[in-house]
Amino acid sequence: MYVLTPVLFFLSVILFSVFLFFYSPLFLLILVAVMSGAGILWRKNLVFAFVLNQFYLVGGLLNLGKDMRVWESTSDKKKHSP
Repeated sequence: MYVLTPVLFFLSVILFSVFLFFYSPLFLLILVAVMSGAGILWRKNLVFAFVLNQFYLVGGLLNLGKDMRVWESTSDKKKHSP
């Protein structure tokens, strides 16, 4: 789910956009404008959340092999002698 869904989602969006571009470029432009406007106006909807999560998952897949540690211990491990 976390590997295949983002790849298939963006592949399908790209293929659908290419098909629409060859069928009617004006319709593609209108569809992109309407979807962008809906995403801006209604940020708390299921479709916008799904698309945003797919972007995050692709970003995670691209950084899969890198060391991404954020947390580091701040405690002092050395014992202080009086």
